[in-house]
Amino acid sequence: MKYEKVFLVNIARDTNQIQLPVAIAVLVNTLRRHDIQVELLDLIPVEKDRRMETFKEMVASEPAIFGFSIVAGNRHIGITENYAKIVKQINPEHIVVFGGPLPTAVPDLMLNHFSVDYVVAGEGETTFPNMIRAFQAGKTDCPDIDGVFCKTAEGIVGSRPKWIRKLDGLSQPDYSLFDMDFYIDYLRETDQSFEIMASRGCRGNCSFCYKFCGAGLSIREPDAVLDEMEEIANKYGTRVQ
Repeated sequence: MKYEKVFLVNIARDTNQIQLPVAIAVLVNTLRRHDIQVELLDLIPVEKDRRMETFKEMVASEPAIFGFSIVAGNRHIGITENYAKIVKQINPEHIVVFGGPLPTAVPDLMLNHFSVDYVVAGEGETTFPNMIRAFQAGKTDCPDIDGVFCKTAEGIVGSRPKWIRKLDGLSQPDYSLFDMDFYIDYLRETDQSFEIMASRGCRGNCSFCYKFCGAGLSIREPDAVLDEMEEIANKYGTRVQ
């Protein structure tokens, strides 16, 4: 079975603050650069009491791949699980993928207790596209790809990938699928800054800091960060300070 459609799902955490979807925007960019068509199901701009029904209307019935990014805290895993269950109820052949800090830290827990088929651990710029290519080629068994975890008859298998360290063009965000008027208006109304990812990880190894993605630091070239700042200012009317 081939999975032609890929959906990235952006859902709200149990908090009043709206987070700029940098991580998902990076995935949009990296999938497009790998010539993988991707669609976005962004529920943040939808009124809170309409999100569940709106999501049900968005989910296609044909077998597809659904990616969820999960952080720790604010009931994010519980809320994500509710949406993952809907995906499986609509079509059990849908593939559900969890990524982000929490699944990276505890892939076994995710696969044993939640409605997820695969976990992408660590940085997804290479792992996620490689996994999708395997699925689209009809290989739906657990792929032997660094960073992919899944459950088999013998137990949970998978291995953690090496860090990218030097973030390149695949790690730039692509906001073209988002309702950016909504996000920019929110930032202005709340007097918040536009977030930019200049690095990922931490150079330290503090005992109180749990390393979700492993020790070390991945960085972007300074010119790439400055170019993004200029593009954001020009496109969205923000100011650089």
